[in-house]
Amino acid sequence: MIMLNKSFILLGTMFLFCLTGCFGKLNNPTNETTLEKQDRTNTNESEPEPYNELAEVSGKSMDSLAQENQAKNMSTLESCLENLEETYHKAYGEGTAENPYLLCTESQFVSLSNNSEDFSFNYSAQRNFDFTGYSFNIGTIEAPFAGAFYGNNYTFSNYSFDEASKDNVGFFGVLNKASIENINFENAYVNAAMNVGVLFGVAVDSQISGVVSTGDVAGNTNVGGIGGAVITSDISEVSSTAGVLGSFNVNQLIGFYSQRSLTKAVENTNYSENRYLSQQ
Repeated sequence: MIMLNKSFILLGTMFLFCLTGCFGKLNNPTNETTLEKQDRTNTNESEPEPYNELAEVSGKSMDSLAQENQAKNMSTLESCLENLEETYHKAYGEGTAENPYLLCTESQFVSLSNNSEDFSFNYSAQRNFDFTGYSFNIGTIEAPFAGAFYGNNYTFSNYSFDEASKDNVGFFGVLNKASIENINFENAYVNAAMNVGVLFGVAVDSQISGVVSTGDVAGNTNVGGIGGAVITSDISEVSSTAGVLGSFNVNQLIGFYSQRSLTKAVENTNYSENRYLSQQ
């Protein structure tokens, strides 16, 4: 009887040991013991690199891929700046926020203006431009520009558009949910009918910042040194010394506002941003 009891005790002990081991495996699916885990911690073993499908397929680390991508982008920029005969607006870059299409020639802007299906991409200026002899608007009421444009504080000289009967005129004719930043317009000349400005004719639900303009702007209704008409858009850090001439809703910066947001704006003539002036 005593030997039988000892057998049951031994079997019970083995069962408990097995049960404990099984639960241990469920709680620790890597089968790593506490001592092994402690030993790994003591050796300061680093956590594995986050999973990246491209890295797995290429067999390269994420840092290596990032360096290669940076080198590729630099090579693309160098190619863009070296080939000043390029006319296609999508020749360099991918049009994304991280890798926008690079614009290095005046002709690329003309190409962009003629391809409305590409108005939702991102673009980045890569040098100063002289638009003497070029005339265009990017975006219309039917097909507004809805992407992002990074001017990178480059100077856009001698932009000109002269068509007195045309509405919604500016470097960007119509913006809708667009983002425009950091452009310096020098000696611009824009002459049109309604909704007229150096940077844009109409801006709807858009973000605009860091734009400066000089030159002359003329029109009939909604005329401004930066833009013609604004609807629910945010505009900040803009200034203009452009001469502005018109009949209704004429302003140094923006001709007409609807639900405006204008901050850190600088005016340098007799026009006031809070007044609509008429001038014959």
